[in-house]
Amino acid sequence: MALNNLWDVAEQALLNQLLTGVPATDWTPLKVSLHTAEPGITGAHEVTGGSYARVEVPIDKWSAAVGVGDGSVSYNTVDLVFSSMPETTVTYVGVWSSDGSVFIMSSPFDVAQGIAVGTTYTILAGRLRVRLN
Repeated sequence: MALNNLWDVAEQALLNQLLTGVPATDWTPLKVSLHTAEPGITGAHEVTGGSYARVEVPIDKWSAAVGVGDGSVSYNTVDLVFSSMPETTVTYVGVWSSDGSVFIMSSPFDVAQGIAVGTTYTILAGRLRVRLN
């Protein structure tokens, strides 16, 4: 799955750093979330229940960005494990700042993921790609 819906707050931070030299806010380490419907710019419809919690991804667990086609991509280098999930259907993945106050980006799954109660859901290493173009 490719995260390619970068929200305004993140776009503005990147442009300010690139064009004006104003350092972007350090939101790392990022946290990955699962959503049952389109989260919009606020991160709505996040999974709740069971032992669901956002998964923290340290900065050294993302690949260096590389050019791919008409854009650039970075991906997770470790499995992202969501334990003891509630029964749900997941349709989107999202990314948050380390303190959970800024919803940075999201993208739909190619296919909705049905999850049984108490199971573990894993996004395998290399499967969550952040793409800018």
